[in-house]
Amino acid sequence: MSDSTVAERYAKAVFELAADKKLLEKVMSDLIELTKLIDGSEVLQAAINNPVLSKYSLQKAFVDILKKMKTQAVTEQFIQVLIENGRASLLSSVVSEYENLLKESKGELTAYITTAAPLTKKRIGEIEKAISKTMGKTINVVSVVDESILGGMVVKIGSKMLDASVLGGLQKLELITKNAIANC
Repeated sequence: MSDSTVAERYAKAVFELAADKKLLEKVMSDLIELTKLIDGSEVLQAAINNPVLSKYSLQKAFVDILKKMKTQAVTEQFIQVLIENGRASLLSSVVSEYENLLKESKGELTAYITTAAPLTKKRIGEIEKAISKTMGKTINVVSVVDESILGGMVVKIGSKMLDASVLGGLQKLELITKNAIANC
């Protein structure tokens, strides 16, 4: 199972628990603050990624950190489970997925648009409007530049992806050609 799939599952689990307790925003705030703290500390980053450090030691350290931060009990329990299962290194991915779930619950979605060249603000607005109309939800576009796709665009919304890039077309053509030659 890929790390992104695992992160999605953890995010969904903590999201559902936070929703049951009506703490969606507070848990989001806790998670954002925690990731900022970790991102700003080489020691914490090293601890999370150190396979030699015992789960008990890491859990103890995070219990102390979370208590000082005055986080919600849901957040504390979730971090303990993440550490216990050896998935602490996925925290930032889980937070991103949680944020997507929170936005989606409010009728908002994030669309990641990858193009070979930067998009203008006008073009981003047009894309947001078109996707919003199609999906019936508010869309926030995050524009990513990747010259390797050569042209066109790749649109990713949640787990759905539309590849309308030149590179994607060439890869499909290559696959079709290989299959045709193999069947001759």
